[in-house]
Amino acid sequence: MSSYKLAKNIAWQIQPTIELVYILNITTNEFIYFDGVSKDIWLLLANNYHTDYIADKISNDYNVDKSMVYNDIHDFYNQLLEKGVIMQND
Repeated sequence: MSSYKLAKNIAWQIQPTIELVYILNITTNEFIYFDGVSKDIWLLLANNYHTDYIADKISNDYNVDKSMVYNDIHDFYNQLLEKGVIMQND
C-alpha cells in the first residue's frame, strides 16, 4: 500500500474531552469529524506512521484480522483522498 501524508490545505485538532478529531479543508470549507477507529488511524497518520505500522497497531488494539484492517484503511484513505485532506507521498 502506498504511503500517505496530510494535505497542506487543512487545519485539524483533537477535542480531548469527547475524543473527537475535527478537520477543516481550507479550500472547500468542509469540516470532517472522526472518532473511534477513524480517529486512531488519523492520529497515527498525522504522526507520520506508515500504513503497515498503522494496520498492525489497529489490528492489535481492536483484536481484528490484519487483512480486514488493511482493507478498511484502504477504503478510509480513498475517502480522505476524495475529500482532499490527504495525499500520496512522492
